[in-house]
Amino acid sequence: MKRDPSPIPTEITQPQVEQSQIMPEAQLEVPVEQAAQALTPGEQLNTYLGMLPDHLHGGYLKRYEDAIANPDAVSGITKVKGLLFEVSRIYKVINEGKETVDFGLLKEPPKVTYLGFPKKGADMSLPPHKELTSSIDIDVPISRGGELYVYEAKSSSRRSYGALPEQRNQLLKYQTATEAGQIKGATVELNGIIDTEFLTWATGDGIDDLGPIPNVEIVYTLPLPSGGEYRFVLKRGSGNNGLQFENPQFEDPRDHQVIKGVHKAILDRSIVSVLTTKPQGAPEALQPYIDNPTSINSPEVYDEFDNFYKQTLYQRLDEKADQVVNISNELASYSEEATPTFVEQTLREVQDYLRQNPDATKAQKGYLLSEEEISIVLAEVMQRIEMIRSQEVGRIGSQQEHSRHEARSAMGYAANLPAEGTALNVEHVIMDSIQSVKKGDESRIYDKPERFATVEELHEYLTPTLDRTYREVSVYDPASGKTEVLKDVSEQGYEKKQTALLKTNITRAMEVLGYVSARHSELSSQPTRTTEEEAELLRLGAPARGLAQQSEKITRIEAAIAELEQTKVAEIKVAENSTKGVIRERYDAQINSNYALLQDILIPVVGGKGEWDKLAQQVIEDKAQNLIKFIYTVDADGTIRVDEEKFRGKVTGRAAHSELSGGRNVYGAGELIFTKIDGTWQVTELNNGSGHYRPSALTLPYVAKVLEGKGFDTRSARTVDSLQRGAQLAEAGFLDA
Repeated sequence: MKRDPSPIPTEITQPQVEQSQIMPEAQLEVPVEQAAQALTPGEQLNTYLGMLPDHLHGGYLKRYEDAIANPDAVSGITKVKGLLFEVSRIYKVINEGKETVDFGLLKEPPKVTYLGFPKKGADMSLPPHKELTSSIDIDVPISRGGELYVYEAKSSSRRSYGALPEQRNQLLKYQTATEAGQIKGATVELNGIIDTEFLTWATGDGIDDLGPIPNVEIVYTLPLPSGGEYRFVLKRGSGNNGLQFENPQFEDPRDHQVIKGVHKAILDRSIVSVLTTKPQGAPEALQPYIDNPTSINSPEVYDEFDNFYKQTLYQRLDEKADQVVNISNELASYSEEATPTFVEQTLREVQDYLRQNPDATKAQKGYLLSEEEISIVLAEVMQRIEMIRSQEVGRIGSQQEHSRHEARSAMGYAANLPAEGTALNVEHVIMDSIQSVKKGDESRIYDKPERFATVEELHEYLTPTLDRTYREVSVYDPASGKTEVLKDVSEQGYEKKQTALLKTNITRAMEVLGYVSARHSELSSQPTRTTEEEAELLRLGAPARGLAQQSEKITRIEAAIAELEQTKVAEIKVAENSTKGVIRERYDAQINSNYALLQDILIPVVGGKGEWDKLAQQVIEDKAQNLIKFIYTVDADGTIRVDEEKFRGKVTGRAAHSELSGGRNVYGAGELIFTKIDGTWQVTELNNGSGHYRPSALTLPYVAKVLEGKGFDTRSARTVDSLQRGAQLAEAGFLDA
């Protein structure tokens, strides 16, 4: 954290700005929190206070001056951080424009009488019991229809927030005020260290326990590796009327990984543990402060501790982001967790994510629900859960299942895999139900798995005449040093790419030669030259002379190309629609022929093939294979259902593994790839790429045995541990399923 060399002035130097003139944060070149990193604390405060009425400046300035005058330097630093965090929330709310800020609400904050904890010697394992009366604290004065919505911002850099009774009392006060109708609701936004017991207290002990502050929302602000911040709902307030906010888009891949870890931790309910577990493996100099950060009295040690704490948190979230979810059946539809309360809580968490992340456009279009739709989806999910529960509980307990279990074991189903198979987790039942309700058709339904083919039917389908040629072209650009991979390229697409490369390369060559000619003329006209300039003149001589010698021919070809383009456009404009394509092809062939002549002229002028390759884009790999891909699931009785899927590109509208299985447990799921070799289709890849089920790779030997029993040779097939459809583990998320 930057420190000011001197206190900020008592008058704000930042000119006052009308709210209508404020540029929304989404339009700033960088997010405000990242831009603020380059400023001193005093400069940051000046920036933030520029949006506040003049009469409020004095109070914030006094707090700032008291903080920097504190003889305990570390205490002063943390107080300044807390002040800046608080004022920056006002800045963000105004910039985002999702809430109404009314500074008039600060004049007469309501008083509330409530039951809380005594401030000294409080046993917070007991219910709150002491009657207290105090005014509402207002950090950000939000108005909901003219009534106060409380928005508090608390930064805890050294002391765990929630460990003190007065902090819990504040939230109990907001709860009582909401129940009494004195305020419209409350959000507390936290930054820094949080007390584990506090979060457990605030969120309740069980899935049906709303805790002592059900109407109070808790938002957490996580600093990101890039310097930005990410906000998410840590505890929802009942009624779904919490703070309206959204995160900006993040470009840094490190940020993406950390944010993905947050989403995973929220979904598997480990976020509290991730945020509150004390960091391990601290350097020796920091060891004394891990249990008691408040004992830090050196600014340098504080900076080191703060950085270590953040890096530890990033590491935990990185690990969480890379974890495979659904490796057990703990969230199966027949589990104790699959209650209406749990489903609604998870459903609303998904909605929070979509509303707060504008960059998730794909998910927003398909999954964002109205309040009315939420109740419809909830009913749909519970209906599916009951259907799956009935089927699976009955199957697992049946006599036939014992013999099936013996048969699976004999065919390689590993002993350390779930005997009842891999279950479809509740989150994916929710996502399927949302899609079904939103589309209003038979998308993602579970009651008609028989509409899909069985793997035995592929023997007749995969005939020698079936063609699924797949072409992949790699183009290298020496200017950027990057390689572009074009997948599923058609013959026509390949020809267009070749033409585009030809034009681009000629343009680049002419630009280089234009510079060479001008520079050669400049150097030639100089009366005296340095040794370096003489060497440069000598080096430029050959291409400059070559360009001069070929200039007439180059001009003639360029004129011919321009004339052909003009004539083509004119003829197509008056031609019948049925002949336009023929005309276009005829002229394009002539134009491309001229471009090829031009390239042949320019290659020796620039210095030969070696020099040409230094500036020209070029195809470095052109692969063509005849491939066909199916998604598959293996049922309890060994039935394999399949559905053909595009090998590359968008897969919108394709079936899901949950549809093939009817939502039931599976003993294998993923993708099955055949390659046409010497005129016959052969199994060349078997993977566990199912975004819905994410079965263990240990299921693959069993699936291979089942396929062999159905007449497919898998001996040459490679088995691939693939989390979902060609995606690396770190890229997968259940919203993509």
